[in-house]
Amino acid sequence: MSTLLSRWRTATFRQAWRLTDERTKSVVDVDAILQAAQLKNEHVREYVKYWAGITGADNIEVVSADDDTRLISEALAAGEILPGGEGLYYSRSYYKDTARSEERTIVATSNPADKGVYNNWYPAAEMKEKLTGLMTGASAGKTMYVIPYLMSPPGSPLEKYAAGVQLTDNRSVVLHMNRMARVHVDFINNLGDPASFVRAVHVTAILRTWARARRGQAVLRDRGRRADDPALRLVLRRQRAARQDRARPAPGSLRRLGLTQVPLRAVHAARHHR
Repeated sequence: MSTLLSRWRTATFRQAWRLTDERTKSVVDVDAILQAAQLKNEHVREYVKYWAGITGADNIEVVSADDDTRLISEALAAGEILPGGEGLYYSRSYYKDTARSEERTIVATSNPADKGVYNNWYPAAEMKEKLTGLMTGASAGKTMYVIPYLMSPPGSPLEKYAAGVQLTDNRSVVLHMNRMARVHVDFINNLGDPASFVRAVHVTAILRTWARARRGQAVLRDRGRRADDPALRLVLRRQRAARQDRARPAPGSLRRLGLTQVPLRAVHAARHHR
């Protein structure tokens, strides 16, 4: 069974999300959502249905700039953004997150000659298979937001390069896109070439759970050899000491607070003298 809420252009549907030729089998629900949102571009509709089947999102919502106020309220209620002043908001990412790292930036094409001096090149077919596998079921329990956008003035010579559709399961991404681009289905419905639009798919993971699992695996892997490996114990002691040194405030910051930093050796000496 599926539920269609035409006001918010969202629906809930069930499907066994498997990486097979039938992964877009349950298309009636997606079609109903896109129809309610008046998204008429058939190439975009097929693109959305394909990735809805892979990512396994429970809900799909086609958004526009008109939804911004509601999305802000929902994000505040969910704790995804925080008030930063009148009409201002901010969000906190995972503390180890970064916008991009060179070793994880991949150029994937069918021609090895496309590799640049600083690029990590991989065959497109290989990367597509890998990423599709990683994204399968990654949005289960979440909403997939469909963001039809234009990053140029309407009618501009750049319009054919600036129209796109981003799929994301992160509400903050939608809020940012509303501020960076013009967001509305009309920009996608009226393309000169309906098949020519920028495609982007974005899924998020529960990073803390993922990081904790990796740390747990490392502990289990090393636990058996820590006790009888003097070299490993020395490395761990040095790592712990380095973390403690980084945690100590700089003397300049203490002076600004009207405090001074006393060397630890002097404290021990004073205690011993007493």
